[in-house]
Amino acid sequence: MERIKVTVGDQVVIGEIQHRTPNDIEVMLIHPFKGNIRAGSSIPTFARRAKTFNGEYGIHVAEQLTRRIFGYYSAIHSDELATQLAWNNYFALANPLSMEIRSLENEQKQLRVLFRQSQLSQTAYQSALRATREKIFERTENLELLFDCLLQPLFPVPVPYGTRSDILKYLDQRFGAK
Repeated sequence: MERIKVTVGDQVVIGEIQHRTPNDIEVMLIHPFKGNIRAGSSIPTFARRAKTFNGEYGIHVAEQLTRRIFGYYSAIHSDELATQLAWNNYFALANPLSMEIRSLENEQKQLRVLFRQSQLSQTAYQSALRATREKIFERTENLELLFDCLLQPLFPVPVPYGTRSDILKYLDQRFGAK
């Protein structure tokens, strides 16, 4: 594993390249924050002939990723009280939505079982499945909106969707029920 060392302000930040191919790269932050804190990047198909993550470009992107994920997590630590309050508010509102999404997903599984056992017609199955998918989509949109309203303001730059789940896990580990 190749280590990346950058300086952000007066802070030394160390990342480690966890995965590297000509088209994909993933970096994990190992100092000053511990945990499974990662970010990655891919080269789009149309640009793969011109660039790869091998060589200098890969190192440059790894440094950028290390700086970016350090920025997200340093924002969490910069104002501990504001982060704790935002997390508590988010959790109080998001937890019932998450539980409802899991319940709807279980309902989908039950529908699938009933359909396979020929207890539901194709039309009834598709209709019920469509209704649960719409509810799941609506609840998921509400979760994204909660993140945008309550947690996004803590960060200096927008948090990409792929990184949000990692940040939520980290916040849960840091501020969740103990």
